Amino acid sequence: MYGKGGLAVTALRVASVCLALVAAAPGLAQSPAAKEAFYKGIIEGKSGVQQKAVKYFSEAIRIDPKFVLAYYNRGIALQQLGEYPRAIKDYTEAIRLEPHFADAYGSRGIAYENLKQYDQAIKDYSQAIRLAPKAALNYANRASSYYKLERYQEAVRDYEEAIRLDPRDDETRDSLAWLLATGADRALRDGKRAIQLAREACELTQWKEPSHLDTLAAAYARAGNFASAVKWQKKALEDPDFRKIGEARERLTLYRAGKAYPPD
Repeated sequence: MYGKGGLAVTALRVASVCLALVAAAPGLAQSPAAKEAFYKGIIEGKSGVQQKAVKYFSEAIRIDPKFVLAYYNRGIALQQLGEYPRAIKDYTEAIRLEPHFADAYGSRGIAYENLKQYDQAIKDYSQAIRLAPKAALNYANRASSYYKLERYQEAVRDYEEAIRLDPRDDETRDSLAWLLATGADRALRDGKRAIQLAREACELTQWKEPSHLDTLAAAYARAGNFASAVKWQKKALEDPDFRKIGEARERLTLYRAGKAYPPD
C-alpha cells in the first residue's frame, strides 16, 4: 500500500482501513425478506460490486427501516464508492438505532477523515475507543488524524497503543516508523526506534512490501547509516509500480548524497 509520492497522504502512510462487511445476527432483521436482501448485499460487497450491494442493503432497509446492520453495511459500500457524505448519513442512522455501535463510530470517523474533517474524525474514533477499548484500528486511525493536525505526540501515543493491541499489524508499525524517521517534529525523531519498527513491518510482510522497504531506508538515513538507506531504497524501487513515485526516487538521490529525508 503506497501512501507517499503525491497521493493525498503526503508525509504519513495511514494504517490500512479494514471496513469488514459484517454479517447480521439472525434476530436483527424481523423479516425473512429483509434478511435475504441483506445477505445478498453482503455477498456483492465481499465480491467488490458495491453498487449492487447498496441496492440490496437499500431493499433490506425499505422492508425493515430499523435494520441497523443494513444501514451500517450500506455505509461501508458507499464509503468504498467514495460517497462519504451518504456513508456518514447511514452510519449516523445506525448509531441512532444502536447508540453503543462502536464500529459505526469508527467507520464514520474514517469517512470524516476522508473529507478532511479531522476534528470530527477524532471525536468519532475516541467514542469508538470508549466503547471498544481493545480495537487497535481505532487507535491507528485516530493517530492518522492527529498527525494531519500536527499533533504528533498524540499520534505517537496512539500508534504505540495500536501496536500493543495488535502486534501483527505491519501497517501501523510502518506508519509509526515513518513518523519517527521523517516527522516534522525534530524532537520526536528517533532513527534507532524507526529502524526497529520498520524491520518488524518488513518481517511481517516477508520483505515484499516496497513501501515498508522505503520506510526502512528512511529510518537508516535518519540514523546516519546511508549505505543501508541506499540498499533498501534501491530494493523498494525494484517494484515497477513503486518506481513510478517521484518522491521515492528523489529519496534515493538524497541518501546517495548523505542526506536524510526530509533534508534538514
